[in-house]
Amino acid sequence: MMAKVRSSGRLVVWPSNVHAHNAGTMAGVSDHMDIYRGASATTGRPDDRTTGQAARPRAAFTLIELLAVIGIIGILAGMVFGGVMVAKRSALKTKTQSLIQQVQAACDSYRTATGVYPEGWKVTTTTSVTWEWGNVFESSPGVYKRPIDAAGVQTIPDAEWKLVTDRLRQQLEGIGTQLPATGLQDAWKKPLRYRPARFYPFDSTATIKIDSDKPPGNDSYQIWSIGPDGLDGAGEDTVTGRDDILSWTR
Repeated sequence: MMAKVRSSGRLVVWPSNVHAHNAGTMAGVSDHMDIYRGASATTGRPDDRTTGQAARPRAAFTLIELLAVIGIIGILAGMVFGGVMVAKRSALKTKTQSLIQQVQAACDSYRTATGVYPEGWKVTTTTSVTWEWGNVFESSPGVYKRPIDAAGVQTIPDAEWKLVTDRLRQQLEGIGTQLPATGLQDAWKKPLRYRPARFYPFDSTATIKIDSDKPPGNDSYQIWSIGPDGLDGAGEDTVTGRDDILSWTR
């Protein structure tokens, strides 16, 4: 025999071998009917897969949201990188200041031992007395060069400054002073600038700016680093000189 069940205006015929006397049979039939009508057997709610309704979209980032996140990450990375560069620059400046102070202390020791600050070797002949640094600091006998000209251009090449600092190191180590094996160069691998007061002033109107001795006199010196910009400003308050690291107060 065939069992007939009417559902939603449709006649469904079940085989006679369904055990109708089993208490769970009708529940099973009901479940089958629910599934056939597009309902979930567990929740009783319509199943989107059988009703033809569009599935709800899964949560995801939109393009604008992704761009915003990328922008924020970029800003944070820029801030971190900028902070690292500032810290690095500060560390290099501190290292150079420490070297200048070390050279200053060595110059004081040299003065104690010899009575004067280092001035280079004096060259005496039968007709004249000159200084080996004269060809670096003088444009002609008694006419001293400015480290930079009126246009801000360096007038003394790094190679000549290295000759000066190499000789300065020889003089300081000659009294037993220990200085860095790498030579007297700043953290940016440029030779320090050392200029004894003998070669001041640059001209009759120049203001002497040397060490902290008050008042500055012939028994003194000037030492500085050209700083991170690599441009020699001779410690003056100019665009090229403002980042110079000095042994005196500007």
